Amino acid sequence: MDFSSVFHEIWHTAAALLLFLVIAVVIALFCFMVLGVTGELRRKFLHIIAFLTTPVMAATQSHWYAVAIVALLFAAVVYPILYMFERLSFYQNLFQEREHGEIKKSLLLLFFLEAGLVTVFWGLLGSKATVVIAILVWGFGDCMAALIGKRFGRHRIGWRIADNHKTYEGSGAMVCVDFLILLICFPLVGVSGPITILAGLITAVCAAFVELISKHGYDTVSVPVATAVLVYITLTFGSF
Repeated sequence: MDFSSVFHEIWHTAAALLLFLVIAVVIALFCFMVLGVTGELRRKFLHIIAFLTTPVMAATQSHWYAVAIVALLFAAVVYPILYMFERLSFYQNLFQEREHGEIKKSLLLLFFLEAGLVTVFWGLLGSKATVVIAILVWGFGDCMAALIGKRFGRHRIGWRIADNHKTYEGSGAMVCVDFLILLICFPLVGVSGPITILAGLITAVCAAFVELISKHGYDTVSVPVATAVLVYITLTFGSF
C-alpha cells in the first residue's frame, strides 16, 4: 500500500461525502425556506443528513481507514467553522439549538463515533455491515422517538435512571422503527429465520432502553455502540 493509493482512497471518500452534503443541503434549504419546515422537524431533518454520512461513505469505499480518516478530518474542519458562526443570528435561525453549543458538540460526537465504530467493527473485526446497520438503527430510531414523543407523548417515564423528558410513546416508536429496520437489514446480510425476529426485537428494545437512560445528548454515542455490539453478535452467530 503506497501513499498515492491511500490519498486517492481518502480523496474519493471525501468527494462522495461532499457531493452528498451539497445535495442534502440544497434539499434542506428548499424545505426550510420554501416549504417552511421548522421546529423539531427541522432539527431531525438535519439529524438525518448528519447520520447518513456514514452509510454514504461506506457505500463508496472498500477501505475502512479512508472512511475513518475522512470522518475525523471533516470534524476537524467543520468544528471551527461552526464555532466562528454560532453567535450569528442566521446560525441560530437555521439550527434552532436547544442549548448553546449543541450542534458543535453533536457533530464532534457523531464523527468521532463514526471513526471509532469504523475502526473497531469494520477495520478490526471486518464487519462493515455492523457499522451501517448500527448507525441506521440509532439515527432513524432517535428521529422517530423525538418526533412522536414531542407530538404525541403524554406519559412521562418516571424511572430514576431515565431522562425525565422521555415518554412511553416516544420510546415505543423507537422500538417499532428499529425493529422494522432490522427486519429489513438482517436478511440482506445473511441472517434469516426466527433469529431475525428474535435478534431484531432484542436489539430494538435494547437500543430504546439505552437511549432512554442516556442524558445530555450522549445517546449519540451510547446507542450506536450498544447496537453495534448486538448487531455484530447477530451477524457472527446468526448468519448462514
